[in-house]
Amino acid sequence: MNSGATAFRLGLRGWPGEAEASIVERDVRLAAETKGRYHVAHLSTAAALRAVRRAKRDHLHVTCEVTPHHFTLSTKMWTCTTRISR
Repeated sequence: MNSGATAFRLGLRGWPGEAEASIVERDVRLAAETKGRYHVAHLSTAAALRAVRRAKRDHLHVTCEVTPHHFTLSTKMWTCTTRISR
C-alpha cells in the first residue's frame, strides 16, 4: 500500500512512491554503466514510469510491466476503517 492517509488510518506502514522511483532510477543507472538489461516488474508509480521512459529514450535496454491491480486499484477504494493489527 502506498503511504498516505489511508495507510495511516488502517495502521499500515505505507510505501512512499519516491522509494520506488529512486530504486528504478538507481537500477537504470547501473544498467547504463554496465550496458546491461533491466526489467521492472509490477511498476506502480508515474515517477518510476518516467525513469523507464527516459531510459528507453536514451536507447538503454530497459523494460517494464504492470499488472491490472497496479493501475486499477487505488487507496481511495479502501472504505474499511478498522485498523489492521500486526
